[in-house]
Amino acid sequence: MSLRLSPTDNETLLSFFGNGIWYYINLEIVGILVFIITYWPMGRLLKRENGIK
Repeated sequence: MSLRLSPTDNETLLSFFGNGIWYYINLEIVGILVFIITYWPMGRLLKRENGIK
């Protein structure tokens, strides 16, 4: 029986998020940031196209 210290056996980009509960917390924060970065320009573009200021 081996103790797993990271979500994957090999070092990957997901290893950057940490271990245990911090892995899920950091992954959720990054997901929210990606959503905001994607949504913000599209929201501004839609407002501009509809003539709403």
